[in-house]
This record gives sequence, structure tokens and C-alpha cells, in this order.
Amino acid sequence: MMGPFVPDVVTDELNLIVGFLVGLAFGFVLEQAGFSSSRKLTGLFYGTDFTVLRVFFSAGVTAMCGVTLLSKLGLLDVNVIYVHPTYLYAALVGGGVMGLGF
Repeated sequence: MMGPFVPDVVTDELNLIVGFLVGLAFGFVLEQAGFSSSRKLTGLFYGTDFTVLRVFFSAGVTAMCGVTLLSKLGLLDVNVIYVHPTYLYAALVGGGVMGLGF
């Protein structure tokens, strides 16, 4: 099973189809937003074009709304979703090293 959909309600085949359709739609949106353009990415770093940031933000909001909606409808068990432990000190050291090197 690819995702944490409730096994008694959603079959494995439907789970794969939903994942494929969501991935296809998300890829289309990213392509239309210009993610394949290096000018968009460099524009974000130089602070002149925030299209990439807006797409990332809207993707996060869409994911949060989707998880909430599927959970409320009983199609998604959020207790099954695994969240990796956070290693704050390792993230700070890695961010510092990358910040100094960048």
C-alpha cells in the first residue's frame, strides 16, 4: 500500500490511481508555473521573481487542506502517517555550514 488511506474503504488499486492523478495534476501545475525554467529559480534567489515560492506555498496549503478533508471524511487515518523525528541541532549545524559555504 502506497499511502495511509484506510484499507477497508480504499483499495490498493484506487490508492495508486489517486496518487497517479494527483502527481499528474501537480506536475502540470509545476510546468505551467515555469519550474522547468532556470530563470524562475534564479529569480527567486535574486529576489526578483517569487513564482516558485508561491507555488511551494500553495502546494503546502493544498496538502494541509487535503489531509484535513480526507481525515474528516474518514478516508485518511492520520495516525498511520509516519513523521520522522526532528534533529534540531543537526539541522542548525547543517544550515550554518551551508550558509557559510554559500
